[in-house]
Amino acid sequence: RNCYCATCCSSLNIRMVLLRVLRRNRHLTLLGTACAGAVVSILLLNRYLSRRDKPSSGTSSHQHPHAPQSIPQLYLHQLTTPYQRLMKNSFSVEGGHPLVDHFDVSFLGSNSPIEDRFVAGVSPALGAALFSVIDGHKSFQLAEYLQKELLQSVVSTLSPGSDDLSVLADMTSGVRDGLEGVGRVVSTGLDPATVEARLKKAFTALDNSVSSAALEDAKKIRRGQSLSPEMRERIVRALTGACVVLAMVQDGHLYVSNTGDCRVVLGTRMPNGSWEAKALSMDQNAENPSEMKRVLSEHPPNEKRTVVIENRILGNLMPFRSFGDVDFKWDAQYLKGVVQFMPSNYLTPPYVTAEPVVTSHPLQKGDHFMIVASDGFWERVGNEEAVNVVVSQCMSPANDGSRLQFLKKERKVVGCASAELLWHALGGTEQKVSDLMNVAPSVSRMYRDDITIIVVFFSV
Repeated sequence: RNCYCATCCSSLNIRMVLLRVLRRNRHLTLLGTACAGAVVSILLLNRYLSRRDKPSSGTSSHQHPHAPQSIPQLYLHQLTTPYQRLMKNSFSVEGGHPLVDHFDVSFLGSNSPIEDRFVAGVSPALGAALFSVIDGHKSFQLAEYLQKELLQSVVSTLSPGSDDLSVLADMTSGVRDGLEGVGRVVSTGLDPATVEARLKKAFTALDNSVSSAALEDAKKIRRGQSLSPEMRERIVRALTGACVVLAMVQDGHLYVSNTGDCRVVLGTRMPNGSWEAKALSMDQNAENPSEMKRVLSEHPPNEKRTVVIENRILGNLMPFRSFGDVDFKWDAQYLKGVVQFMPSNYLTPPYVTAEPVVTSHPLQKGDHFMIVASDGFWERVGNEEAVNVVVSQCMSPANDGSRLQFLKKERKVVGCASAELLWHALGGTEQKVSDLMNVAPSVSRMYRDDITIIVVFFSV
């Protein structure tokens, strides 16, 4: 109905001719309807096969004939239906901070409901901008809770007694307008080592609060008390898990606090004009030798063969650090009252910690953007590949790295860096992206994970 290509028009014309014949010969209705359907099906099949056999590219092979000629070939995919579907869960937000120009966000669920969350905010008192991606597992309850509580925990720990926080955007509420931003760069007088220590404290304290509240309920159940809805909510929250990465811009530094396998990658333009992808966090799983060494060292030698089985904690949990997951942290006596099955070889808990690995990076002139994303994205796209996508699709060489303004100025197509990354992660062509987006929810998780992406553009 909205397309006027030769294939669609020819199929429509044939169908209209057949319908006119049917109106005059009502006894041919059933036969004619079948013939019309067969003809249209053959035409659409031929169209699909011709598209499939063409070389794969970043743009759609079925280009709308009325696409404005002034739009570069690089951006024609933004006119496709799959891209417009991605844009329904994508948006751009002003940075609210002197060192942040703006940030783009996109997310796409695979689990139903989606288990990822994100949150972005600013603290004028701290002079900080904070961005977090939260990758829930086993369900969404803990991720939802952390979306509400994480930034406040960080702000109050960095500045005791302060609740000065404005949430700019999160997955539940979308973009929140009219909030106070950070007017200038503020120095708190805290050295990087102190900030790193307090970020660790904020993460572990928040996880402990989730765990201890549920543990008290588990003890009540053990004493014979019936399970109330409030108790059930706290226990379910603690039994579910979440990997969390937080990126904070504060006092000219970029701090990254990571628990789990989300990741932050910095896009830096080098003096020679080339671009470099700098990983500011390391995935905490069996592929990380230092994490493997840490986990094995925390348990007796007789558990060496059972702590990590097939690259998972006790053969079950992929990330080596996470919030929640109390079925890998509590004493067995309390777990038996709240879980149906205990992990095998559960001998010397805790096996998992929420303590993050914190790194700091002084922001420099060449640092143009960072990508903060869940592992559903990073398992499909490499660090360098992701940076190259942002540079090629969203950076203008003419003005040395600022966001390309052509799209919004001409008001012909709309796009954002996170949507470009999501498009690329799903295959980069109209057919591939459409196929992955249309997989039935019951089997979607077999093909892809939830994906959440934040791209933050700096003003340095």
